[in-house]
Amino acid sequence: MKRVLSLNFFLALLAAVSLQAHAINLSFCYIPGAGGGDANSFEIFPRELAQRGVPFKGFDVRNKGSIQFHAQVFRDLLQAELARDPDFRCHVLGFSQGGLVARYAIAHLIVQHPLLGARPLSDFVIALTTLSSPHFGTPLPRLIERTGIPIDEGESQLRDDRIHIFNEPAYPDTYSPEIPGIVYSSFRTWLGSASEATNTAKKFSFRMIFNDLQGRGLDPRNDSVVPFETQGFGKVLGDLRLPHGYFSKDYGIRPGPVDFYVHYWEYLAGLRAEPHPRFDPVSVEWAEDLTETMSLHDLRKEL
Repeated sequence: MKRVLSLNFFLALLAAVSLQAHAINLSFCYIPGAGGGDANSFEIFPRELAQRGVPFKGFDVRNKGSIQFHAQVFRDLLQAELARDPDFRCHVLGFSQGGLVARYAIAHLIVQHPLLGARPLSDFVIALTTLSSPHFGTPLPRLIERTGIPIDEGESQLRDDRIHIFNEPAYPDTYSPEIPGIVYSSFRTWLGSASEATNTAKKFSFRMIFNDLQGRGLDPRNDSVVPFETQGFGKVLGDLRLPHGYFSKDYGIRPGPVDFYVHYWEYLAGLRAEPHPRFDPVSVEWAEDLTETMSLHDLRKEL
């Protein structure tokens, strides 16, 4: 009996030493939307979140170009991060178009690791959480282009009649499904009316999308940029009555985006039972239909 206990203890000790030797440095890796990031993404959020114990890095993937181009920029930036810290790992947060950028990068791209050599980018991603992302398209770029106003290539790829190239196996060069070993989840956003949008242009775009969807017999809910029904990918962790852009800029809504990221990190660490903070129901309504809980430990086991 003593021999068995000693062997078990030795094996447990060996496993602990091995885990410590291969510890990873996990961080939120934020990819902004089509407009590119700003001081919030690359300075304010990382600084304020660091003060609250949450590692957060904003990746400037530029504000012009195709989804594939933005993904390649993300790959290059992640590669540089790995050169500085070979144990760096991402829980990617993809906002709006950034969610498609992340999906494509994870599914298709290769990075050069300083110790391991050429490896799939997915080897260094624990999870992808998308925020207000048009996984199945949005009519807004189509409606804008109809007026003769030119838009960026990446934005045009998000059209509801073009997005299929990222969702159908018939397009192997762009098809970006869930990759085994990575946890995929999403938050969907919507507004109750145009008056809840953040500015005049967004009020107008809310009505454009609402009328287009309703005219085709579809659920007209949207967040002024993306239809509610196209935002889900992986497990939907929350349906949030918030304006598009909430995750990328502080509009004075409380709790604010920094509070959200802190709460979500603590949820992943198993410190909270819900993935998002509760809002004052008078100002903003949050769905409360979560049925499962993940943890950072669970995510790490996916490697």
